[in-house]
Amino acid sequence: MKRKILSSGIHASALFTLLLFLLGFDLSFAQGIVPNCQGDECNFSHFVQLAQNILDFLIKIVVVGSVIVFAWAGFKYMTAGGNSSKIHEAHSIFKHVALGLILALVAWLIISTLLAVLTGKDLKDTLDETKINLITDKTSSA
Repeated sequence: MKRKILSSGIHASALFTLLLFLLGFDLSFAQGIVPNCQGDECNFSHFVQLAQNILDFLIKIVVVGSVIVFAWAGFKYMTAGGNSSKIHEAHSIFKHVALGLILALVAWLIISTLLAVLTGKDLKDTLDETKINLITDKTSSA
C-alpha cells in the first residue's frame, strides 16, 4: 500500500515537473496578464481584460495538462499486456480527462462570452484580439 502511494506521488511529481517544463515557453505570457494601467486610469474594462487574461492562461495550462495525462493513459494502455483491470483503468483515465477537458472548454466559452457581453464586444472580436496579442507577444520576445 505504501509503495503504491509512493509510486503515485512520484508519478504526480514527474507530471507536474513536465507540465512546468512544457509551460516554460508560456510563462513569459504571465507577465502580460495584468493590464497596463495605473491608479485612477484603471476602469471596468481593465478588470474584464484581467479576467480574460487569467482565463486564457488557465485554459492553456488545462490543455497542456490534458495532453500529458492522455499520453500517460495511452502508455498505461499500451503496457497493460492484456490485463483487463489495467486496460479498464486506462479507459477510465481517458474518459475522465476527456470529460474534464470538455467541461473546461465549455466553461471557457461561457465565461468568454459573458466577458465579451460585459465589454460590448462580440466574441469574434475578443478571439481575434487574443490571437493578435499572442502573435505580438511571441514576435516581441524574439
